[in-house]
Amino acid sequence: MKWNSGKLIDKSCTKNVALESSNVIFDGRRTSYGFCLVWIEPPEKRKFKD
Repeated sequence: MKWNSGKLIDKSCTKNVALESSNVIFDGRRTSYGFCLVWIEPPEKRKFKD
């Protein structure tokens, strides 16, 4: 899974999360900073909403 590696190494993926105002509930607590969203499917299998 090399398509995620660059953004994970330099942690620039946290900027994408902040720009999208994403929130995640982890261990019962809501967070909006300090995490990254990563692809688990290769580009040809990804699905998007319009």
